[in-house]
Amino acid sequence: MYISDQLGQRARETPFPPTARQEQRVTGRHTFRAREQIANSVGAGAGAHIVLSGMLSRYTLTPDGRRQFTALLLPGDVIGFESVLNLKCADSTIALTDSVCKPLTSTDLAESDTWMQVWDAIERQTLAASDWTLNIGTRPALQRLAYFFHDTLTRMRALGVVGAGTRCQLPLTQMELADFLALTPVHINRCLSVLRCNGIATFRSGSLYVPNLQELWRVAQFEAEMPL
Repeated sequence: MYISDQLGQRARETPFPPTARQEQRVTGRHTFRAREQIANSVGAGAGAHIVLSGMLSRYTLTPDGRRQFTALLLPGDVIGFESVLNLKCADSTIALTDSVCKPLTSTDLAESDTWMQVWDAIERQTLAASDWTLNIGTRPALQRLAYFFHDTLTRMRALGVVGAGTRCQLPLTQMELADFLALTPVHINRCLSVLRCNGIATFRSGSLYVPNLQELWRVAQFEAEMPL
């Protein structure tokens, strides 16, 4: 997706409210509107933040303007930590929905509880980055999409932003899914049709429904015969 395609898209309400525990930690916070730029790889960013609510993404632009998302950020994740180490951001960050983030100051990081929270987030995100690379680099299109859906739904359930069921709000367009998975929108549409017709998963109007999470995982791990 070209960066100009972001303009004019409708802002969406976040389906991820902050938890009571997160609210208690807020001493100051920044609210970012959907599609608002937060940190930029070629300029000054907004500093280090921890996500309290919403959905954000890190991304990189190619020289000709094409976009590749490199991480999906949910509550509890950290953005802009490079600034704490006086390092240049390797990529950019944008809010996909209305999002609330808490700035991480040097005073915050001096507190052991906050530091451990940040350390856990960085460790989790480092492992997730490895999985992300493996998913993009080794899985065919259908398995790639199935893995992304399974991973995202699992993360949301762990955060408590969705219940024990298998339906959640995933306010992305097919174009954005394509940017996440390094596929074309036509390919995404074809994969969604295969998953839907086989009763594995349905994605429509920013809502993801997975009747059988275990079966979705089987598709992602090449354990189910699902020719595209």
